[in-house]
Amino acid sequence: MRIASLTFMAGVTLCTPLLSQGQPGTNLSVDVAVVSVARSSDTTRVDYIVSNSASSQEQLASLTIDAPSEPFAITIPSPPESWLTASRYGERTVVRWAVIDESTLRPGTQSPVLSFKAVGLSTIVDAYIKGSYELPPMSEDEIDSLSSRDPLSVRVKQRVVGVEPIPVATTLTSLTDRLDNLTRQACTLGWIAQGSLCTTLRGHLSAQPARLTSFRDDLTAGHTTGGPVTNNAYWLLKVNAEYILSVDPGQTTPVLTWPPPAPIAFGTALSATQLNASATGVGSGALGGNFSYTPAAGTVLQPGATRPLSVVFTPTDRTAYTTAGASVTIDARYTTTAGHRFLQPINTPPQNRSVFQLGSTVPVKFQLFRADGVTPVTTAVANIQVNKVSNGAPDPVNETVYSTVPDQGTRFRYAGNQYVFNLGTRTLAIGTYRLTALLDDGSTIVQDIELRGN
Repeated sequence: MRIASLTFMAGVTLCTPLLSQGQPGTNLSVDVAVVSVARSSDTTRVDYIVSNSASSQEQLASLTIDAPSEPFAITIPSPPESWLTASRYGERTVVRWAVIDESTLRPGTQSPVLSFKAVGLSTIVDAYIKGSYELPPMSEDEIDSLSSRDPLSVRVKQRVVGVEPIPVATTLTSLTDRLDNLTRQACTLGWIAQGSLCTTLRGHLSAQPARLTSFRDDLTAGHTTGGPVTNNAYWLLKVNAEYILSVDPGQTTPVLTWPPPAPIAFGTALSATQLNASATGVGSGALGGNFSYTPAAGTVLQPGATRPLSVVFTPTDRTAYTTAGASVTIDARYTTTAGHRFLQPINTPPQNRSVFQLGSTVPVKFQLFRADGVTPVTTAVANIQVNKVSNGAPDPVNETVYSTVPDQGTRFRYAGNQYVFNLGTRTLAIGTYRLTALLDDGSTIVQDIELRGN
């Protein structure tokens, strides 16, 4: 039996479609999958697994990968007597594995890990796969003519991950531009099957300075089972991003100082008094740049405790320094210069404590104002809390006995320019009680009253 072979291209993770029977050596459906790419010092190692689909009609004869960076180590898969390796093909530098055992890589089988090492960085290159087929009856002249053909001249072009020398003039900008070009190619080849992720990744690289850590993190997040980032894109781009991070000329992250701002009265707009972060660099020297605050100056915060404020600092010197961020919190409280105390009939110091008849209804009232002390606050949320603080003999009743219908629940209502809660006392006992209004800005209004019997 005479066996011959011709060649076509194969991609890293793409499956080559079954070609016509009129092209012997190309009746294969083969997947050359990158399983890992690793760098150690200046050396890059690439590991592949070749799978010959059950739908193929030929067995694999050889895998040949262009090698812009000449390999210095190529694995001989197990069993070694079934394979040959080579680093040249004619005048070309390649990585080449040839199958010499007819039982190896028949349809429905896959190879062990095929690896090579070379000095350089991972890149995208051409690869060639030969299929083996049975020759029809041929004359000696026809066989000689077939044997003289270049196996690489009959091919279906596809792309794989390989290794090329590190560019001679390496700068952070040139290396980042190279990574952006590889990302663009990976997206074009369908190795990243999500347009929005391609846009995000390239956006990280076009930022000033490039957000390489964010690039790597988003790439890794997309490299999940069923995710849009295939093995070839992941290993190709991750290794390059980490290389650039390793040769980063030493950008420094500025140190941001932002003292926690004092509480502000509700209605006060944020200003430089609160938005006053500063940035320092190497040697604690002050850095110039732009501070972008969220919320921005002029914003009036809603009342409440620990409202978040954040800032992103972009330095003027983007070559030596990265961007930086910081956050603090601030309390926005109702003003205490007006209102913010219980109103009559509940006395407040220095007046004597109010004493009410047990069983009557006690109107608990207060007002709230914005920072100007004039504009009323009408949308606050407040709840009442009643705690007994003593069982001592009460003083004589000094307040009118009220018979208003008590309110239900604990929520104050706003009526007549004030917050009101009619507190029923029929279920209480003689003694001293502490009334507390719990306000939605985190503050409270507190006053004691007494209840006495007939």
